[in-house]
Amino acid sequence: MTDPSDLNALYQDWLEIPAHRLPPNHYALLGIEDFESDPQLIEAAAKSRGAYLHQIAAGPQRKSVQEMLRQVAVARRTLLSDTSKADYDTALRTPQSPENQPSEIQPPQPTARTTPADNNAAAEPNPTAAPRRKKAADWKYHVISAAVLLGIVGMVFWVNRDPGGRRAAQLASPTSASSTPKASKQTAQSGQAANGGARKAPATTPGNRSVARKPIIAPRRETGSGLGMGLNNKFGDVLADIASQEATGEPKSDPAGFQPLGGLSIGPVKNEITDSDQPTDLQPVEAFPEAIAQRFESESGLDWFTVDAGRLQINVAKQKNSFQLSDRQFQLAPGAAVQLTTSLASGMRGEVRVGFVIDGVRLGLRPKGNGLEVTARDRGAEASVDSVTKLPGKTQQATFTVIRATEDPNTLRWTLSAGDKQCSGSVIATNLADQAGVALFAIAPKSDMKQSLWISDLKTTAEN
Repeated sequence: MTDPSDLNALYQDWLEIPAHRLPPNHYALLGIEDFESDPQLIEAAAKSRGAYLHQIAAGPQRKSVQEMLRQVAVARRTLLSDTSKADYDTALRTPQSPENQPSEIQPPQPTARTTPADNNAAAEPNPTAAPRRKKAADWKYHVISAAVLLGIVGMVFWVNRDPGGRRAAQLASPTSASSTPKASKQTAQSGQAANGGARKAPATTPGNRSVARKPIIAPRRETGSGLGMGLNNKFGDVLADIASQEATGEPKSDPAGFQPLGGLSIGPVKNEITDSDQPTDLQPVEAFPEAIAQRFESESGLDWFTVDAGRLQINVAKQKNSFQLSDRQFQLAPGAAVQLTTSLASGMRGEVRVGFVIDGVRLGLRPKGNGLEVTARDRGAEASVDSVTKLPGKTQQATFTVIRATEDPNTLRWTLSAGDKQCSGSVIATNLADQAGVALFAIAPKSDMKQSLWISDLKTTAEN
């Protein structure tokens, strides 16, 4: 059994939960503000936590990881149910003694044995006979469950055994797997699908946790130990194929180094910005922000922000807190780019976001612990917001750029610069229009913040 004090240390180390929120309630466990009401944000936070924990599930602390995964599942189920969430929030607001506080995630506590002094009316339970019979019965259920699971695994492998597909070609090739760095990278991505379905591309940013987690999983994959041992990694390949077919119903082939994220594909992240990553012909948009009404339109009107000192100041949300400014003049053609500067910084509330909408695809920023997180969201009301990478370090403002590739018009390259930190990467969308519409989007804070949220220095390449 994991000691509660040890769990608290792991909460801080793995999930970056601050000390004042320990032991964590459901909201703290998912890394969101107390009483958060946005179900999409709750779902995205639960997926992000679960994906990360699954990646480290094979490590030496696997029992602690399993306990945290159970807690994340309980938190997600509770907060996504209107009735359960209402009851939970009511209990969370009601002062109670620490040991009875329903908002805290309490690890299971050992049950104390009743003594004659504590209970004169009941005889002390037999410590040998009954528990042994129960333990034997439990083992029967474990054996049955294991047999059913193995049967399901066998069926999945049998259905997907076709040797003529893409995965079989990789297995048959003498140069696949460990012979080249590129093949090793593809094998690592298939292993990620088999170890919990993690969809986040591993970032190379120094503070990114994906770099720290890689040594835990990679050695097991390379030595053939763990799940799928003896199948030549075919089990992991089968699960990866199934995951890639979910969105379209057809096998999906992503470029080397890219990982599927819903209808998007996320490319590798670099902790630098090269000259080829940054456009050289950006020009300020003269209508921004003083003459927004002449060029932009918003379905929510123009009272959700104010203009101050050349900046679009985003006001505290009254009811709706998600807004867009659609550019009626500029469109993102292949080779074009758009850029903004924002005060969105580390340490702000996780609910706030800023970025661009390109033909319905969102690329933006949000605060994440002690850094900024680049996020992506595909088209559609059901699409979730997923993390692309995190840029660690304290920041005061950031510059975010999106460039549409000339060689592949469905590829959106992005760069992020905040203080002395920078990173870059790319996202592949599907069926972007030749002249893709562009909009600014912002999710306003629900209450006053110490640091105001603003956008300035909107720039584009030559207008088409």
